[in-house]
Amino acid sequence: EWDISPWGYWKMTGRSTKGARPFEVELEAICDSPGVKLRAPTEKEGMVYFCRDSFMARVTLSLWELNWDSETKTYVRGKTLVDKAASPQAAVEIGGGPWWSDWKD
Repeated sequence: EWDISPWGYWKMTGRSTKGARPFEVELEAICDSPGVKLRAPTEKEGMVYFCRDSFMARVTLSLWELNWDSETKTYVRGKTLVDKAASPQAAVEIGGGPWWSDWKD
């Protein structure tokens, strides 16, 4: 799943149910600074200002083990392995189109 704004907010969650230790991860980044516009190569216009990035985002990361629930036949969150580990200096980026609006899935 993801919930990403055109600038300033990124939240992604994912699950891995393969292997010996199934897990779920959640990453959230927030950037209050406007970032820096960067040039990027485009097919028709060459190098144009098309991206933005910053190293001034706040990020948190959480990680849980997943346990199989035989009653509901789904994986459910178990023990918390990482509980909102945080950093005040994360790199974030947006780039190109057609993603000019929120991405949600």
